[in-house]
This record gives sequence, C-alpha cells and structure tokens, in this order.
Amino acid sequence: MCQPSPLQQAWDAYSKAAQSILDEYDLAQNEMAKVDIALNPPIGGGGQKLDSMTPDGAINSLEQRVVPHLSAAAAKAAAIQFPHRDHVPVLVAHHDELIAALKEKRDAYLAIVDAYKHKDSGRFGAATRSLGEAGDKLARYREWFYDAMDNGGPSE
Repeated sequence: MCQPSPLQQAWDAYSKAAQSILDEYDLAQNEMAKVDIALNPPIGGGGQKLDSMTPDGAINSLEQRVVPHLSAAAAKAAAIQFPHRDHVPVLVAHHDELIAALKEKRDAYLAIVDAYKHKDSGRFGAATRSLGEAGDKLARYREWFYDAMDNGGPSE
C-alpha cells in the first residue's frame, strides 16, 4: 500500500483549517459590503428601502464589524503550525502569504479608520492602496486554495 506524501498528509488537516479561516474572512467581506451598499445605495434601490450610512457610521462599522473578523481570521491563520515546515514547503509558502495578506488587509482598514479620524487624505489614500494590494493577495491565495481543493491537494 502506498503511503501518502507528507504534503498530502498535511493537506488533509490544513484544508479544513484554511476553509475556516476563509469563512471568517468572508464574514469580514460581507460586513464591508453592507457598509459599501449603505454608503452607496444602488440607484432606484431595487424596490427595497436601504439604510443609508454616514461616513462616521461607516468608520464605526469598520472598527466594530469588519476589523474583528479580519483579526480573528489572521489569528486563526497564525495559530496553524507545521511540525516539519521543510517537508511541505509549497504549503508553508502559500500559508505564509495568507497570514501576511490577512494582516495587511486588517492593518489597511485600521489605517483607513485612523486617517479618517485625523482627516489625513494622504494616509487615507495610501491605506486604500494597501487595502487593494492585500485584497489581490487574498484573491490569489483563494484561487490557489480552491484549485488545490479541486485537485485533491496542492502540487509538490
């Protein structure tokens, strides 16, 4: 009988943990979408009365609803340990990217909040650029992760 590779053994447990992290990240994204819609309701409203939100309300929602989910996702990701990192370098490299991207996205939202409160448009612009870059990194990770899921694990 063929023994599964170290990568396949690690993948089985990792994929479940990573899905939980992505689920937490999705909660943050859903909260952000609510803020975005409240700040920019669709023209015509789609037949439903939408709650509007002030910029101050949006900042409050970022602090109370978005950042905590991102912090939780980053903490879950950082808690994952690989006993033999050198046995699963592909998995470790992608996971390290996930951790960094989650922290970058959380930090970008915190910087947006701080820049807004201090009325610093330069820092606000830099934070929104960082937010976009972190979002791109998370999209690349998600693509890699779901490709690996579809293929029964990542390639070596």
